[in-house]
Amino acid sequence: MERLGARVVKVDSAESGFEAQNAMDGDPSTMWHTAWSPQPLGPPHEIQIELRKPAVLQGIAILPRQDGNPNGQVKDYACYVSLDGKGWGEPVAKGSLAKDPTRQTIRFARPVEARYVRLVALASVSGGRWTSIAELELVPESR
Repeated sequence: MERLGARVVKVDSAESGFEAQNAMDGDPSTMWHTAWSPQPLGPPHEIQIELRKPAVLQGIAILPRQDGNPNGQVKDYACYVSLDGKGWGEPVAKGSLAKDPTRQTIRFARPVEARYVRLVALASVSGGRWTSIAELELVPESR
């Protein structure tokens, strides 16, 4: 992630102490968690990543929260990419993740050039109103 110069540029929601930057800090004991107080907003929830310069990506990897609590673990998702952070087009990947606390990789249909990546969590495994991610990694095209 450092090599790509990746950083979080936008989320729709975050609980104090559980900011989105936690999803890219390299520490699986921290997490991004959408707000649960005073009143949680339901999904979809999103996180947007900006790269220092465009790169060819083949997917993203998500490590769910590691505290044994499945609240917010992403189930249904859509991934988008953009070169300018404004035009997103159709999703480059859509699907569902397993209720599994290990790292799961979402592969794009084909490698794509992007400067921005947007993950939209459409539903959680627990059916709750939250989204949580311990670590989010971009998967660059292997050469």
